[in-house]
Amino acid sequence: MSANKSPSLFDNNSEIAVTKQAAQNPYALATGKEEPYQASPPPAPAKPVRKAPNAAKVPTGYVTPSAETEVYLTAIQVSQRLSVGKATVWRWAKYNADFPKPVRLTPGATRWRLSDLIAFETRALTGAE
Repeated sequence: MSANKSPSLFDNNSEIAVTKQAAQNPYALATGKEEPYQASPPPAPAKPVRKAPNAAKVPTGYVTPSAETEVYLTAIQVSQRLSVGKATVWRWAKYNADFPKPVRLTPGATRWRLSDLIAFETRALTGAE
């Protein structure tokens, strides 16, 4: 045997050396490179969900409809529903903070959500703030 013989994997001393190396640096054992093991950084925390600042206040016990069943009304339909003129609907939308704000679907189509109008009517009837 020559003096420069590398230790065998089955040699007791080499097994201990490999085990110590694996405990200290598993990357070096797997790759044969002496680089420090670095864990990947933790994922960034998820951003909290913000509520819309002008969301309608919904009375207690009222269940809002899903997006698939939401109905949108024109200014004329809203004025007929509330028995007021069309100009009054637009004036309330502009100056009355309790009245639901319209939703602009496209540049030429502004509508009110029926669910917001029902919530407004409920608040008006019950006197809830």
